[in-house]
Amino acid sequence: MKASDESYYACLASEWTEIDDVTGELGFCKASNNGKINKSVSDTYYQCENLEWVDAEKLAFEIQNLGSCSNENVFELKATESLGDYVCRTKDGGYSWEKASEIESDIGVCSAANTDSLV
Repeated sequence: MKASDESYYACLASEWTEIDDVTGELGFCKASNNGKINKSVSDTYYQCENLEWVDAEKLAFEIQNLGSCSNENVFELKATESLGDYVCRTKDGGYSWEKASEIESDIGVCSAANTDSLV
């Protein structure tokens, strides 16, 4: 809801909380709309990426800069310039870069190569 001060607010836990403009315009980025692309009032496209709206053009550019994702580098962890770490994973019979979890960014990706390892 946009208030008279031009800010957006959401009712969370019985309390009005100020939210960012992108979320105010597009709604919450949540698991049910992960991967979805929406256009904001300012004609900027955003993609719901792991519970966060990110500029879709910037996301595509940064993922492209990671290079190819294939059988040769599956489970490889790479950093983007400004969107955090991504992991090359198998998906739907192919391969794709997906946002790494915090624990993967911290200690690495759990794969067959480090099964039974302790950290």
